[in-house]
Amino acid sequence: MSAERPKGWQHDLAEELKRLSEAVRRMTGRVDTGTLPAAMVAVSDVPHHLAKAETIYQQRRRRAECFPDTGELFRDPAWDILLHLFIAHERSERETAGSAAIASGVPPRVGQRWLNALENVGLVEARQDPRTASAAKVRITPKAIEMMRCFLDGLGGSTGSPVVP
Repeated sequence: MSAERPKGWQHDLAEELKRLSEAVRRMTGRVDTGTLPAAMVAVSDVPHHLAKAETIYQQRRRRAECFPDTGELFRDPAWDILLHLFIAHERSERETAGSAAIASGVPPRVGQRWLNALENVGLVEARQDPRTASAAKVRITPKAIEMMRCFLDGLGGSTGSPVVP
């Protein structure tokens, strides 16, 4: 004799599968998108975008190491800051204005000017916590996140081999 299932069991099962898929994604950084509804597939893009952005950032740092005496010739502080803040966003990390400026590979004052420029065009926002005396936190804006994802999607290829833009 088989037990009768309560009404709504399929919905409960679907919700449980979504919860488990999210848990697996957090643990492994991957989700098998072939078995997920379209609304859930966007979640799996995060590791893909993160991997591409990290690779680009590492390639740019490597280029700076290999061409040490070229001064400002190969520098693009605004792009480096945006990449750094995008990576921090995808990792759910918070960044200070100082660390973002340093990530650009230029002196802190120059990096701060670039942060200000990025903020002026709506790609970065800075917030000072009035409750603490800690350094201002900066983050990439939702608009810039979408722009960065669009850019990364256009690179194509495997996540580990984009060209240095």
